Amino acid sequence: MNFEKARMNMVESQLRPNKVSDVLVLERFAAVPREKFVDHSCQLMAYADEPLAIGYGRTVMAPMVCGRILQDLDLESADSVLVLAGGTGYSALLIAPLVEHVTVVEENPYLLDIARKNMLDLNIRNIKLLEGKPEDGLPKKQFDKILIDAPTGEVPASLFEQLKDGGLLGTVTKNADGLLEATVYSKNGKTIFEQPLLETKGEILANFAIQERFVF
Repeated sequence: MNFEKARMNMVESQLRPNKVSDVLVLERFAAVPREKFVDHSCQLMAYADEPLAIGYGRTVMAPMVCGRILQDLDLESADSVLVLAGGTGYSALLIAPLVEHVTVVEENPYLLDIARKNMLDLNIRNIKLLEGKPEDGLPKKQFDKILIDAPTGEVPASLFEQLKDGGLLGTVTKNADGLLEATVYSKNGKTIFEQPLLETKGEILANFAIQERFVF
């Protein structure tokens, strides 16, 4: 399997034709070996345009979905970025060279170990890896951009509080029709604006399941 050729094909046949045009984002997808971040059973499919298993019942986003979200997060060199449910670190390592600093919160210590190894292998130094509940984020801290790196039933309101004014949050979440949709939210004061990007598929991470609400 020629992974390098497959990676270039991913950029040219999946990302570019589907509205991913940011040169820096495309360069990162061309540089990061996705096969190192997926489960061994999926390595030959590493550049398929679909979510792939990374182990422990978890998946990595489809390249086109990830590309659209990262592009619309409008990453800047001075940004501090929080990546929640970071898994084996694929999205975080795509982001890291484009921003000032990335903090990853991941609950599974085994996936976190793989992310740490990938970070060292690719010589990326501006990522901080933390074990914790991704739905909690990092209370009392604020970030320019937040990526929830797994499908969500809904985005906890507390995470918008961890977003700086003018900041952006990207994820895959359920829309009003119950379908999963890549979405970027922007924060303006106390108002949150929602920008749907494209429909996709996947399994909602239990941490971000829709919470039951009781009406009395």
